[in-house]
Amino acid sequence: MFISILFFGMVINFFLYTIFGTIHVENYLVRIGLFIFGTILAGGTTGIILSLDIIPFPIESLCLRIAELTKRSFSQYRYCVDLFSIILSITISLLYNLPINIREGTIISFFLLSGIISYTRLKFKNYQLKPKTQ
Repeated sequence: MFISILFFGMVINFFLYTIFGTIHVENYLVRIGLFIFGTILAGGTTGIILSLDIIPFPIESLCLRIAELTKRSFSQYRYCVDLFSIILSITISLLYNLPINIREGTIISFFLLSGIISYTRLKFKNYQLKPKTQ
């Protein structure tokens, strides 16, 4: 897991600083659109990786295992983890008079990411299970 996290960080840094380092988007709506696109892309690829069962992501793996043991779906547990994290962040910020860092990106991710992960995971898993016809 450590190696995959290290490699993932290197890939993100490569794209962020080398490929997209000179791009600066000033328009707020374009920035939001790019963030939504990135969230959809990240959720879709995470769903595919989960369906292939190659790299275990800790939160997603936990939600998958709990969903397998109960009658609730993966996305319900994933949404609960996200909601708990948001509430915990706001609570800590209020208790210690810290700035609240829950902004539009967090809210967009809350509504989109878990649903997209769940959708792509199921669709890709169904695609893998379909018999190949010649």
